[in-house]
Amino acid sequence: MNFDQVVSSSISDFQVLMDSLSPSLAVGPISDQDFIVLSRGYGRINWDYVISKHSPNDSFDFGFKLKDINCHSGVLLGAFLSSFILKNETLEIYGIEHFGNYSVLEGKMFLYSLFACLIFMKKLDGKYIKLVDVEEDNHALRNYYHQFGFVEDGRQDLIISLDALEKHLRMKE
Repeated sequence: MNFDQVVSSSISDFQVLMDSLSPSLAVGPISDQDFIVLSRGYGRINWDYVISKHSPNDSFDFGFKLKDINCHSGVLLGAFLSSFILKNETLEIYGIEHFGNYSVLEGKMFLYSLFACLIFMKKLDGKYIKLVDVEEDNHALRNYYHQFGFVEDGRQDLIISLDALEKHLRMKE
């Protein structure tokens, strides 16, 4: 499989999982129109910055959006943006956010994103997942990530091996 096929297959497999976890959510790739919406201040995080960070040289993008399966307006309920760095077999996550008060995603967007990462990384035999530019002074957020097994990697990043992530996700089931 080429990289685009891996991304497409991962999104499809993630949709199958989401059908069992939250059947009201549809998973899809982030479109150019979605990037425009995100860059115009949609949500709480600075998506302009996130979009500028992803796609470093020698990497491939992996991202997805979540929408209400019954909503035809295309309103984003969640977004995830990352890049797979070939040389160190690491998926660098730049942005994860759920939007609005959609109760199905409340407190679950990060967990669902980790499931998607696991699906994607297994297809590539990847080694690590890194959260990039996590706010240094946001101790509550950093502690939340530690609950999933992430460890500090420098001043602003957190990292976990794929094996450790899989063990932590099995414990959360």
